[in-house]
Amino acid sequence: MKIKKTVSDKVIAANRKNGKETKGPIDVDAVAQNARKHGLASKRLVFRDEEERREFDALVDDLTDEYQPVGRTGLELIE
Repeated sequence: MKIKKTVSDKVIAANRKNGKETKGPIDVDAVAQNARKHGLASKRLVFRDEEERREFDALVDDLTDEYQPVGRTGLELIE
């Protein structure tokens, strides 16, 4: 059973007024990341700060030294 809800003209007018005042997303790059959960299959990495970027680069360097990947596929697997 579906309940039909009636909306008054006053509510409709208020909704339209509020909709016109909306400016939309301010930071488009931030909005683009809304659906990301863990980033495992991300096409690009987003770091919180420069320290986090350095830690990631150090990890990649350590893994590269340890496994010595050959070719593009090996490097992609490391990253």
